[in-house]
Amino acid sequence: MSQPEVSIITLTYNHAKYIAECLDSVYRQSFQSWEQIIIDDGSTDGTWDIIQQYVQKDSRFRAYQQEHVGPFRMVETYNRALFHATGKLIAILEGDDSWPPHKLKTQTVLHEPGIIFSYGRTLIIDENNSIIRPYSNFEWDDKPLPAQKLRMELLCRQAGIMPVSVMLDRDTLLSIGGFRSERIAMPDGSFCIFPSADYATFIRYLFNDGYVRRSNDVLGHWRQHTTQTTHVYENIFHEGAFQLALQGLYASRERNKYKHLYRSHRKFASGFYLNVLRRALMDGDKIRAKMAIRRLLWWGGSKRRLEAIYGFLALLVGMNMETPFALYEKILAVNKGED
Repeated sequence: MSQPEVSIITLTYNHAKYIAECLDSVYRQSFQSWEQIIIDDGSTDGTWDIIQQYVQKDSRFRAYQQEHVGPFRMVETYNRALFHATGKLIAILEGDDSWPPHKLKTQTVLHEPGIIFSYGRTLIIDENNSIIRPYSNFEWDDKPLPAQKLRMELLCRQAGIMPVSVMLDRDTLLSIGGFRSERIAMPDGSFCIFPSADYATFIRYLFNDGYVRRSNDVLGHWRQHTTQTTHVYENIFHEGAFQLALQGLYASRERNKYKHLYRSHRKFASGFYLNVLRRALMDGDKIRAKMAIRRLLWWGGSKRRLEAIYGFLALLVGMNMETPFALYEKILAVNKGED
């Protein structure tokens, strides 16, 4: 097989119900110069057997199986697939998602010299392929956009990017060390790896010089179902995206964007930092407790500010918030409509 123009990276785990549709959507592409690198993360439901049928049918399907490592090591699996990729462009298609037949033909045309990133519209579908809604309603013009401008839109949740619609320049991706992930803090004071490779990768990738093209055509179908990673780990995704966005804004020195980001996440942020404060007081971590108090005072509503003051008093006398907190919450229950 000659070198393909596009390498499609597909990670799959227990997607027997969806994997055939995923692979069919690639096989039916009107654009033919592709290869699909499939990594099966130790599926136990027959996914691998279905994949093998496609490998035998067409040599452009290239599949590898590994012992199950799970979503918190997803970035390793992505980079294993990238190692096997030979195309100059990289597209992402999870094993439970699919593409319209025109996807690759439409998108490869966008990648003129200087274009390092492209994406388009995404439809959210359910387990039975019924359309739930579009992922976003942004309207884009066809002009190239500086990559770092898109980066700021992404950090401030103004971009509407889903990985299933994205295409990347392989050399640019390799220049940042491949797919990326980051450690994030949890409300209990522990840390974990963000269980996704796309958001952290895009933030770092879009630091590069170059331009972005975006299409108003539908370029991907993202499936929602009860066993998908983003559903199972929904709280971690929200917390991780928030923290990665803050880190990205700091790295960009765009301090003026903090206020916008916090306000867009206000309900989540105030609840998150209350949990951080409670855990810090239980652990006797005064530095972390003071940080959480400052966050609550600055960005919280009246209820959260009262909780911050209460936490400060608890810090002064060396106690935690748990013993009297149930009674305290009953008193605050009269404060309606506060986050």
